Amino acid sequence: MTMRAHLGDHLIVESPVTGAARRDGEIVGLHHDDGTPPFDVRWSDTARVTLVCPGPGAHIDHVEHGPESTRQDSRHGGAEAGRADREAVAASDRHPSRASGPGDIGRRVAAERGRKGLTRTETARRAKMAPDYLAYLEERPADPSLMSLIRLADALGTTATALRGGGIDLPPGRGQALLHPGLSDLGPDECRARLATHGVGRVAVSTPDGPAVVPVNYEVVDDTIAFRTAPDAAPSAAVGTDVAFEVDQLDEAARTMNAGRSMNAGRSMKPGRSMNPGRAASRREAPVTEQGLSEKRVTALVHDAAAAPSMHNAQPWHFRYFRGSRVFHVRADFDRVMPHADPDTRALHLGCGAALFNLRVAVVHEGWYPATQVLPDQTDPALLATVQLIGLGSDESGLAALYPAIHQRHTSRFPFEETEIPQSVRTALSGAAHIEGASLTFPTAWHLQELLDLVREAEARNLTDRASDQDLARWTHIDDSSERPAPDGVPDYAFGPRKLGGKAPMRDFAGTRPVAGRDAAEFEHSPHLALLSTAHDRPEDWVRAGQAMQRVLLLATLKGLSSSLATQPLEWTDLRWPLRDPISGEGHVQMLLRLGYGPKGTSTPRRPVSEVLDIEP
Repeated sequence: MTMRAHLGDHLIVESPVTGAARRDGEIVGLHHDDGTPPFDVRWSDTARVTLVCPGPGAHIDHVEHGPESTRQDSRHGGAEAGRADREAVAASDRHPSRASGPGDIGRRVAAERGRKGLTRTETARRAKMAPDYLAYLEERPADPSLMSLIRLADALGTTATALRGGGIDLPPGRGQALLHPGLSDLGPDECRARLATHGVGRVAVSTPDGPAVVPVNYEVVDDTIAFRTAPDAAPSAAVGTDVAFEVDQLDEAARTMNAGRSMNAGRSMKPGRSMNPGRAASRREAPVTEQGLSEKRVTALVHDAAAAPSMHNAQPWHFRYFRGSRVFHVRADFDRVMPHADPDTRALHLGCGAALFNLRVAVVHEGWYPATQVLPDQTDPALLATVQLIGLGSDESGLAALYPAIHQRHTSRFPFEETEIPQSVRTALSGAAHIEGASLTFPTAWHLQELLDLVREAEARNLTDRASDQDLARWTHIDDSSERPAPDGVPDYAFGPRKLGGKAPMRDFAGTRPVAGRDAAEFEHSPHLALLSTAHDRPEDWVRAGQAMQRVLLLATLKGLSSSLATQPLEWTDLRWPLRDPISGEGHVQMLLRLGYGPKGTSTPRRPVSEVLDIEP
């Protein structure tokens, strides 16, 4: 009998495989209109929401529901939001006199949607609300909840304040004047402190058409305010003349222009060389200017980001770029989660974290500074990070040096040499993980043997677990000779040889399926494994671990090492915990890495950038 659920029902789970204690949770998200699995479940013991495909040991405890017509698609959304949406629609139905026409918020939403060229269905999908509720907002006077407004603003690339009409009476480009403005001279030291190392300022120049004030991204180098521009752009008129340069600082606590200061500097402008001389030979043609990035460059950055590794090469990410603010959104694609191997989406977060790190490296390579925020909006769990491109790039953490490895790194499922990794290389790799807030350790002796035993136990379970087979069947491709092979997953040519012997932790992606022409080989008997851990085990820690993992892998590639990932014991809750450092007993293991000197991996397919990138005004 097919399992069906409504929002608010309870899922009761008792696992006969792992022997885990009985769990229950509220179903807060449905992925299909008919209420069939998978479900988003908020577990009662952890309050964490995970994607669940119930097994034979699960059943639904139904609660009382209203008429079937009140159901809605709440994919990846909360039950509270769904109930609020339905109650708002119901209230207008009870009081038809209140619903004579669209309200101000509805008109602004509809107008902004029209400017973006978005359909109502697509906007509703992005905002995680039912299309019917969006229609209600646009067509009737409405007072949506702040949560609904924030989701809509994010979907439309604007702000909740703008949708409410904040600032609508102000002339374009102007803010409120200060109540009691004052003018004072600043000393050199205070100027340096307020300018900081980089930022956004305005330069005033004289042009043939009159004075012009234009924004620029600047950097302070040896008491010189430097900015990059094109030869025919307005700021280039400053060369050889006196100009005024201004930087505004607002009081963010006040959130208005009533508190803040402007700093002005006057100097003679001189032409200078590129602050990154090597950039003249960049593979991208359009210059970096204060206006932002061309579509070609945005696409190239996402192409670099998407070269990151992910479990079974699922590529569970989606990017949005907002031209006006030069901000990338790195979002999770929950449709690409593995219900058995990754029920809490931990591995999904790691893969997206790796893609985020690649994006940071590529942005610095382009000459920008990537101002990054992880999980910036607690109401939007799919928004894993934002990256704003600001100033002229400063490479304080050595990101640019890692760029050549982005497209050199490939997972290698071939035997490695029995060659020791020098201690200096191990130390450098551990330092790379530390920069990103994680730890990397190299287990030896009995701890290493314990890890290998846990990997073998996980492999044995996977061989007899039908759900594990289903994950592999979806994400592996054997004899894919079609004209358009799958752009994701692991193709048979990347399986590597079948393991005849050795202790290397290798997953056999073929399972019990035959692969024509596949070789067999002996793998290393003393594999070099590394444990990547974080102090906590929250979604932000998973994203942090993904960035640390990618930094380690890119540096390892530059050091001449090959690598592969072993996730088998991490897929079983009772096997993951014993992986941790037995001496300290601290930390949460996020990834098991296999490193060594050997053949480079085979490149695996990637989804077209057009499928994983949206560019907004």
